[in-house]
Amino acid sequence: MSGKERNKFLHQRFKDFLETLDNVENIDNLNLTPKQRDAKKADYFAINRKLVIELKSLETDTEYKVEKILEPYRSRPEFPHFFGGWEVNKILKHLPNGDEINRQMVEAVTSSLREVYRSANKQIRTTKETFDLPNSQGLLIILNQKIDALAPQHIDYQLRRMLGKKHPDGSFQFPDVNYVLIFSEAHFSPAQNNLIAFPIMHLPIGIVYEFQHTDFANHLSKKWTEYNNVPFIDGGNVKSVKELNIKSVAQSKKDSERLIPRHEGWRRYYRKNPYFHSYDEKKLIWLYKIIMGQLTPGMLKGATKRQKEGVRFWIEVFTHFLEEIDSRGIDFKIFQPASKELAEEIDREMKIKFPHLD
Repeated sequence: MSGKERNKFLHQRFKDFLETLDNVENIDNLNLTPKQRDAKKADYFAINRKLVIELKSLETDTEYKVEKILEPYRSRPEFPHFFGGWEVNKILKHLPNGDEINRQMVEAVTSSLREVYRSANKQIRTTKETFDLPNSQGLLIILNQKIDALAPQHIDYQLRRMLGKKHPDGSFQFPDVNYVLIFSEAHFSPAQNNLIAFPIMHLPIGIVYEFQHTDFANHLSKKWTEYNNVPFIDGGNVKSVKELNIKSVAQSKKDSERLIPRHEGWRRYYRKNPYFHSYDEKKLIWLYKIIMGQLTPGMLKGATKRQKEGVRFWIEVFTHFLEEIDSRGIDFKIFQPASKELAEEIDREMKIKFPHLD
């Protein structure tokens, strides 16, 4: 595929791709009766109309909802102090109701999926009715090109909740979606040989009838990678989406495009050589005292030449220390007593050196 083709919106590219497949019919291109034309129907037939396919794109960014939920907790004493940016899960582990906050966030960012699922189920059902295909099954294909907050694991979580919903009489609310395929280009998983893999998730439902067209779903995944001129990487039988180490494409681009400041180079070096990793919290507090005790004098008025020359070295060590703290999600408040003790010691020394400043 050319670079121009790759720059098309994912939804249009996928539609163009489906047009290249044998035994796939674009329903809008068929000779339709007035009833079929007016109905809110699905997008495609496949396998001699044994399969009804509905294509949905995720287009509403819900990331702002995460910040809105988190904002009231920033003033709480339990809210951690940290340097740089932290992943949300590291922040939540310090809050006593972190699990509940996380549940609220997942619900907020995946709320749009509920309508996607309802709408797809209705369109597939209507298509089966208007074309008199009672035995056909439904395939929902979800495309995500740019919505960062809707990570594959969040989509998987919400869809699994939806598929089990029932009416008061015990019948399933959404029996016409029998299988879901999720194609994301907003996220990737690192692969071998420095490749990145865009995730393709298969969600067999089978709550009413077992899905009869798994071979077609697998074929579709492989043909999509061929269409994009990229290798198909089989993720194997992973027990959880979390095992895939899913990352954000947008964040990765930001990280690669910007000039790397010196402190970021130090942090990257430490990630490859985490020599403080074996330290427990007690030893990290001891280390903090050592680092600050060496670093601070060289930054104060009256510092000796030797003290000033040591500043760069100790700043690098301090950056390594911060990277270790950030990677563990340790609240920086545990170092406040040591900071206070050091500040008092420096204050005493400054009064001795510069008594006129008192």
